[in-house]
Amino acid sequence: MLRFLFLFGLFFTLSSFAKDISNKENVQILAKNLNHKGDIVRASGDVLVFSPSYYITAKELIYNKKNKTLELFNNVNILKDNKLLSVTDYAFIDFKNDTSLNKPILMLDKETNLWINAAQSRQEQTLHSFDSATLSSCDCDSPFWSIGFSSGDYDTEEKWVNTYNSRLYVGPVPIFYTPWFGFSTDNQRRSGLLQPTVGYDKSEGLLYTQPIFIAPKANWDIEFTPQIRARRGSGLYANFRYKDTENSYLKLKTGYFREQSDFKDENNIENISHYGLDIDYYNTKLLSKGDDQDGLSIKLSGLNDIGYRSLENTSDSIYNISNNIITSEIDYFYNTNKYFGYTEFKYFKDVSANADQDSILQQLPKIKLHSYSKEIKNTGILYSADLTYMNEIRNTGVSANTYNVNVPLSYNFSMLDDFINVNLQEQIGASLIKYSNTNTYNDATFLENKHIINISTDLIKPYKDYLHTFNLQSTITIPNIIKEDGDIYFNDNDDINLKPFSQTKAKEHVTFKLNHSFYSKDSLQQIINHKIDQSINYKASGDDRLSDLGNELIYYYAYGQISNKLTYNHANSTIESSSTSFKFNHNDISLSLSHTDTQNLEALNFTVSSKFNRYYTLQYKENYNLDDSISNIREYSLYINKRCWGLNIKLADNLVAAPTTSSNAIRQNIIYFLFTMKPIGQFQQQYVIDDTQGN
Repeated sequence: MLRFLFLFGLFFTLSSFAKDISNKENVQILAKNLNHKGDIVRASGDVLVFSPSYYITAKELIYNKKNKTLELFNNVNILKDNKLLSVTDYAFIDFKNDTSLNKPILMLDKETNLWINAAQSRQEQTLHSFDSATLSSCDCDSPFWSIGFSSGDYDTEEKWVNTYNSRLYVGPVPIFYTPWFGFSTDNQRRSGLLQPTVGYDKSEGLLYTQPIFIAPKANWDIEFTPQIRARRGSGLYANFRYKDTENSYLKLKTGYFREQSDFKDENNIENISHYGLDIDYYNTKLLSKGDDQDGLSIKLSGLNDIGYRSLENTSDSIYNISNNIITSEIDYFYNTNKYFGYTEFKYFKDVSANADQDSILQQLPKIKLHSYSKEIKNTGILYSADLTYMNEIRNTGVSANTYNVNVPLSYNFSMLDDFINVNLQEQIGASLIKYSNTNTYNDATFLENKHIINISTDLIKPYKDYLHTFNLQSTITIPNIIKEDGDIYFNDNDDINLKPFSQTKAKEHVTFKLNHSFYSKDSLQQIINHKIDQSINYKASGDDRLSDLGNELIYYYAYGQISNKLTYNHANSTIESSSTSFKFNHNDISLSLSHTDTQNLEALNFTVSSKFNRYYTLQYKENYNLDDSISNIREYSLYINKRCWGLNIKLADNLVAAPTTSSNAIRQNIIYFLFTMKPIGQFQQQYVIDDTQGN
């Protein structure tokens, strides 16, 4: 009892001592043995020290009341701010100046799982300095990777680590040395060096890129990426990003690469230099106020050849497969609760060798104005209006200005106790086509109205285990041509240059559409959805009587879905287009298979992945062109994702656009390595195994 009272009294005595130590700390000490003499307090035997910032255990301590210092001995464990844990044999803490000395020390950052084992550590406020140290985030006893360094520091406020005379180890084997290495322990944007890419190509030699990131302000940054291809040439790419408001974003990208003369000649490279500029900007609140909405999107690209893209050395550049058409766009829309306006500029550039740029049709611009539905004086009759203008021009070949006006009026009512829904519509449409760059075609004028009757029903039928929803509608369209003049329609005997501007001649027809689904009654999850539509030109005969049949079926099951969408041509008794897909995902196995067959392309896409032993994933991906019997993309990947490190290995066999005189794609066999040391960063390497002409 007397021992307890003594400890209790000394506890409050030491607490009062500590109140003078710091405005932030109120240190409290508990121990089996306590000895107080003058300004010195000694404690031993299961010593416990705690305060708002510290939780400390040790075998012995000496507290100096006058100097406000604390010395700790044997089996010392220090937890500071519930984030940093230090294990040491000796620690000296100066509460007044917020400094400390530890030797030796094992420090663990609980937020990042990063640990540092050092012969000695000195701390001044938020800066920790280390001598003869090792750091890692893996297991302390046998880390998969670690960095040994002679000296270094860790700023816990800035979340930044510096190491000097650094050696990277994988297991016990040193594999890399650098005199200095610095990294961030969080995701905050900072200026510095980003992860480099090291690679090798048997024709281009050694590849090295080193991104340099500069972030002086919170709302903008710039990244420079110099690259060297030892036998081919060198270049520099730059990315500038700027966010001027919360609703806008600007990205500028430019680059330049110069070929070595010998490499250019040996590989039939068209240009000795490759350069370009990309501008990407959007603003989702440019002029609008209140509830109005508007948006501006600008995507401009200028380049002298496709080499500017393929030499950029980004992870997505390998997917520019045989694509030499570059599109630039400017889009703007403004939307109110009554009106909608939209304008679009599109410019296409063919950067392949010997391209006929003058014959490419450009859209400069397309303008659309829409008036939302309004009611005519409480009659139930709704009307809206659409106005479209399109200027399609080229230097060589037929160009045209096209004006289209469409004004639909509609009236809705129900019959048979809402069992039948009826929509009556009258559409008035007019088109004017003014041709240029031609003496062959006459300007066209077209005016028509359409009488449209739509009859539909929506039903739902409950069963024991599921629900059946059913939508059936029939639409009768009766067009009436009021005026037609000039070259309006395109047929097989016309110049192909007229096709982009021609009108489709409407015929009297009736369209039937069915959309029905089955749902689970308990979970309301969709099980099956089926859609079918068919138009019948009832005044036509023979092959023209039935238009293409559309059919879509989707089956949802516990682990994925199966779907098919096809278009069937009755006249030719052929399937015009078909798309079938199968998706499966269960117990760490994922499978995606799709087949597309159109008049222009038949292709197979296949992706399968399997996760095993918790940390490992194998994946295979292929895009196969069935028409040409070639594989556009074939990739084998292994992903390893451990707590402290990750490794991605990918072997790619892809077609890549190339800046050669023939503009033929090149088939590249490349192996990629991406090694991640958490939370330090990543190291990327790539090796081009083989380059051949695409086939």
